[in-house]
Order: sequence, then structure tokens, then C-alpha cells
Amino acid sequence: MRTSEANKAFFSSAEFVRALTIYNQNAGTAASAVVCLIGIAGLLGNSFLDPSTKAFAGIPNHFIYLVILAVNVPHILLLSVSKLVRRNPARLLNLELLNICLNAALASLTVLDTQLGSSYFLEFVIISIAILTFPYVRRGHEFLLFAVSLVSMLLALHVMGRYIAWQDIYDLFLFYALSYAAIVMRRWWFDSTQLLTHQLSEANRKLKTRSRTDELTGLLNRAALREDFPAITGCRMAVAMLDVDDFKAINDRFGHARGDAVLREIGRTISTRFAGSNERCYRYGGDEFLVVAADVDEKDFAARLGEVARAHADRAPNGAESLSAGYCYGTVDSERNLRTFLRIADDNLYAAKAEGKNRVVGEIFRPEVLDHETATDPNLIDPLTELHNYDGFSQTVEAQGESFAPATIVFFDIDRFQDLNKSFGYRTGDDVLRAIATLIRTSFDDCVSCRYDTDHFVVYTRDANPLAEAQAVQNAIAHAVPHFYVFLRIGIYHLDPDQPLAGLARAVDKARYASDTLRRQHAVLYRFYNEEIAAERDREAFVLGHFDDALKNGDLVPYFQPVVTLADGRCHGFEVLARWHDADRGVLSPNVFVPVLERSYMTYQLDSLMLDRACALLASLPAKAREEAYFSFNVSRNDFTVKDVPATIERIASSYGIPPHCIRVEITESVLSDSSNIRTALSDLRAHGFQIWLDDFGSGESSLNVLKSYEIDGAKLDQAFLRDAEGNDKAQTIVRALIQLCHTIGIDVVVEGVETKEQLEFVRQCGGDIVQGFYFSKPLPTDALLESPFWKGLEGKR
Repeated sequence: MRTSEANKAFFSSAEFVRALTIYNQNAGTAASAVVCLIGIAGLLGNSFLDPSTKAFAGIPNHFIYLVILAVNVPHILLLSVSKLVRRNPARLLNLELLNICLNAALASLTVLDTQLGSSYFLEFVIISIAILTFPYVRRGHEFLLFAVSLVSMLLALHVMGRYIAWQDIYDLFLFYALSYAAIVMRRWWFDSTQLLTHQLSEANRKLKTRSRTDELTGLLNRAALREDFPAITGCRMAVAMLDVDDFKAINDRFGHARGDAVLREIGRTISTRFAGSNERCYRYGGDEFLVVAADVDEKDFAARLGEVARAHADRAPNGAESLSAGYCYGTVDSERNLRTFLRIADDNLYAAKAEGKNRVVGEIFRPEVLDHETATDPNLIDPLTELHNYDGFSQTVEAQGESFAPATIVFFDIDRFQDLNKSFGYRTGDDVLRAIATLIRTSFDDCVSCRYDTDHFVVYTRDANPLAEAQAVQNAIAHAVPHFYVFLRIGIYHLDPDQPLAGLARAVDKARYASDTLRRQHAVLYRFYNEEIAAERDREAFVLGHFDDALKNGDLVPYFQPVVTLADGRCHGFEVLARWHDADRGVLSPNVFVPVLERSYMTYQLDSLMLDRACALLASLPAKAREEAYFSFNVSRNDFTVKDVPATIERIASSYGIPPHCIRVEITESVLSDSSNIRTALSDLRAHGFQIWLDDFGSGESSLNVLKSYEIDGAKLDQAFLRDAEGNDKAQTIVRALIQLCHTIGIDVVVEGVETKEQLEFVRQCGGDIVQGFYFSKPLPTDALLESPFWKGLEGKR
């Protein structure tokens, strides 16, 4: 019922009348234009017509068509004056109705000017279609139009005195019926469209209002403040921050329900005391409130702040609750100055709290106040973005002192910025930098920001959880460049609340390191610097700082894990694995140092060392045993970037007299898909007799494609399959199928990770013939290997 009443109210509203007027202004112009064309065509046709052949010779030649033009040409000119719509929409609608009535009469009279034997009603039909179906005809007016048209038609037929066939009369009334249906459908379409547009507009307005409103207090929220920034500059203004004293104690003592009630009461009091059209009230966050007032008297503003504080104290049980306020007063001529106002008001709020409870402290804004956005020293400003440079940033942060504690560092790094400059030019790159700087200024409140260097930005904020602001910057900049996704890697570090300004440079460095861990991906936007990253960074620093010494001192040593052939139960080869012996940290596994070396393109030194040590060990075997033995070692894809891998392997192998078939080069499928140069190098190795084995077979997304597309000698089944096979029928089926597949296409397969007798028997049942794992032996250092039965079996001493 309410909806129906609301709809009826809409159809009589000024909004609907205006929309209808604009529509009829355009539709009426189109209808009159069609009628004018008929008039012009009639004038041209009558110029070649013998007057004696007209259906009715009692009127002058051209008369009716001249009247049509005389009515419609001024009508078109009148409708082109848009001011008429704004001044009096109802008058224009009545004018349009009058025009339609005149044209309806003229359309009927065109039968008098037609030629004998022709279709009497053609011009009538065309004009009637235009005037009845183009404009919107208000309910009930269609009957007036039909009456005018029908009376005029009957009068014209009577004057003409010609016999009209009954079929024509029937068609005429059928035409009126169809016209009525068209008018109703047009009206229904327009009404429905306008109602839907109105409802969507209302829903958007309400949604916009909700998005700007704090649900608890009914005041504006922080999102609204960010949107309102441009609108509340350019005048003398007062800005106040209000905060409930000991709000946490209220929640702890009386419960959160009482705390919410306190916030609602304060919200009502603030909105009542500051209800002017030039005043805006916000819930700034938590138990903080913000009042922004333009063109107000400072004393009156401060007095009303005092009234709010006293009203809250009077309502509190036993006067146990209080409110403090800080404000700033002066001229705001830019968004930068407004942010400075906010900071000064916040500083005064803390000063008021330091003086006691229920205090109000304020000051007049002085342009010379140092602010993180308004420093006057050009040496402290980045000229491109107008943010601070790092020197200005650090000086401003230090000038804030402890008022910003606790604080958070947010580090922004633009991913693939060099690609952006290369593809779109440096001007586009500069535009992106300026846009990000603007977004940082508008998204973060209470912050100090800077352009750290080329494509890096730093924000120092008191917000302990600035994820929403960081996400807002990313969302806004993501599609700023067509066909290029601008992705920001964001690192976040929380400063120690006890020592917020100690080691600012170290804090920025930690946030930067957190962002660096997000390279080569677009799935994760941000990462907090935590103990895990600190440990990772410590490991990386250790590896990079001690790797050269480890190479010189022999701390990097090979371990050998036997590879057993099930047919005879003997060991014919080994996999070479690196270990790092450190006096303080013990034995480090490859998982600790190899990833670091790969990121730094230093694995080639490790891989060359392992190859050299393995060749030296294999060379100690008798010549016959050496021919039958083999070892495998891993080669990183980065090795191919910094070294000639085939030449290096061939040089080391030949220096020890090791036949190429004794060396198996293990690579992952990512190496094969990396570049054509790597694939060429692997083909060169294979052409010289070295074997190429695919490591961790089955773990990648295109392992089967690798078997199909590349020449390899063997595959090592990823140990995860065997680990998951126990009690898993699907995993067992996959292992069996992979082994059979390798045998079918003629390559050997080693099953890694055999740790139990049950796993060994399962591999036998699947057709596996070469295995490796802890069931036989863990990786052994050289001296332990030489004493093992595996090595003695190779020497022929077992």
C-alpha cells in the first residue's frame, strides 16, 4: 500500500513532470518535423496537380499544406528554447497538447487536398502516427485527440461529398483502435522507465548516505570526511577533535553496551550543538569525534565545545565520565592546510587530556607551522609529486615527537615500473607517480608521506591497521593505464610503541623488505614485517655475507645419497646434495641457503663445486667400476644466465677423466620452459653424451608436455606422490601410471622418498626398478660413504 502511494506521489511530482516535459520537448519536435515534411511534400506534389482533379476544389491550392507549415515550424522553434522547460514545464505540456490537437484536425483535412482516385487517407495516417505515438499523451487526453480527429474527418468527408467505401471506414476505426493501444503502451513504457530510474536513484542515494554514515552514532564517518575534503576549504574554519576520557575503562567496567550508549549520546549532543548548515560532525574513529565548522566565531565555537563536554559529564552516573576536546581555528585554503588543522587539533586534544578531564584546548592556525605536506624548504620536497623527499619525511616525523605513537610504516613499491616506462613512455610513468602521491594524500589521515625514491613511497601513520587505506590506493590506481595493471607491493611495519621514533630508517627498511617478499606475483597485496620475515632476512644476510668464506674454507661439502637398482639390489650411483657446515649454526640443509643463492644468481658457484667434488670422488674408483657408476647433480636455471653450463660441465668432467655418460644433469621443468637458450644448452649437453634427467617429475603443471616435447633420458618421480600413496587409491593409481608411462616411452624412472618396507614393496608392484630414499640410506658425507657397503660394492670389495 505504501509503495503504491509512493508511486502515485512520484507521478505527480516535479521530478516526473520535468522528465515528461524534456521527453515531450524532443518527441514533439520530432513529430512536428515529420508533419512539416508531409507539408513540404504536399506543396511540391500540388505544384504539378491539376486543380480540377482534386477531391475537393472548394479550397485554394496548397492551402492546407501551408497551414500545416504555419502551425509546426513555429512550434519547432519554440520547443528549441530550453529555458521554456526550466521556467514552466506545465505550460509546455499544454502547448504540446494544443499542437497535437491542431495537427490531428489538419491531418483529417488533408483528404480534401488529395487527388481523385488516390488513397485519401495516406497523409492522414502518416501525420496521425507521428503526433499520436511520438509524444507522451497524458491519461484521458487521447480521447480528446480522437474526438478532434474524428470530428474533423467526418466534416471533411461531408464537405468532400464523395462516397467512401465501407472497408475504408472500417480501416479508419481500426486505425484509431491501434493508435489507442500504441498510446497506452508508450505511456506504460515511459512511466515504468521513469519510475525505475527514480527508484534506482533513491536506492543509490540511500546507499550513498549509509556509506557516509556511522551506524552507531548517526554522524558522518571517515569515508565521508575524505570525500568532503575539497568542499570544506577556502574559508575561515574551526576544526575540533573530541575524545572520551578513559573510554576503555568504561567498556571494561560497565560493558560494551554502556560504551556504545555513551558514543550514541555524545553523537546526539554534538549533532545538536553543531547543527548549522556550515557545520559537519564526524565519528573520527573509536571514541574520537570530529567537528568541522566554516565561518564561525572562535569564542562561540569553543563555548559550544565546552557545553558538549559538560552535557556529557552531567549525564554520566556520579559524574564519572568526561570528555576532552582540542581545536584549531584559522583560514583553510587547501586540503594540505586542512590536514594540518586536523593534526594540530589532535595535538591539542592530547594537550587537553594532559591538563585533566573535561578540558578544551585550542589555538589559532599559523601558516608557518611545519606540516608534513606544507614544508617550505624546497630541498625537502619532491618536485614531481609534491610530497616530501626522504629528508623532509624524516625531519617531519621527528618533529612530531611522541604525539604520533604508536605508529605504522607503510611502504609502496610499484611492480614492473620499468616496463611501464618502456611501454608507455616516461610521461605516463610520471603521471602514475603523481596519481599515487595524490591517492596517498587523500586516503591516509594523520600521516606523513614521502616519495622514497624512483617508484617507492613511504607513509608514516598513527593508524595501527591501515589496510583499508592501502587497498583504496591500489584499487584506484590499478587501471590508471590502459592495458597495463598497475600493482603495488605493500610492506607494513609496526614501530615499537615504547620507542616509536628509534631507528626510523631501520623501520622503513623493514617495511621495504616486507614488500620485496611479494615480488613476481599479483595475488598478495601486502605483507606485515614479522618474526618469520625477520628470521628469513637473518638467514639471507648470513648466506650472502658468509658464502664466499664458506667456499674458501671448505664449509660447503657434498653429501651422497645412494640410488639402488631393485633388480640386483645394488647401488650403481648417487645423487650429490650440498650441505653447509657452520661452526655456530651446525649443518645447514639446502633449503636454507639454495633459495637465497638462486635469487642472487650465485648458485653456479655451488653447482660447479658439487660437480668438481663428485668427479674427484668418482675418479678414485677403478677404471672398470668407474665406467659402470654414475652420479646426478642439480643445475639451477640461473646457472645458464651467468655461465656457459655445457662448457663448464665438460671442462670439469674431462679434467678428472669422467666419461659423460656417468654424469646425470638434473633439471626441473621450469628450466625447460624458461628460454630457448637453455633448451639449446641442454641439447648440447645431451649431444656430448651427458644425460638429462627431469627432477620432481609430476609436481609441475606441464610435466607430461615436457616428456612429449623434449629429449630427456630419465625422470625422478616427486617424493610427494609416494608419501601420499599410503591408503590413497587415487595416488597409488597415479604412481603406477607414471612409472608405466615412463617405461613405455623408453626412459628410466627413479622413485624418490622410499622410507619404509611397505613403500618399497609398493614400488615393486608398480614396476619401479630404481629407488632412492631413507629406507636404504640418508645422504652421507664423503668419509661415511667410503666406508659404506654401497661404495665398497662399486669397488668390487663387497
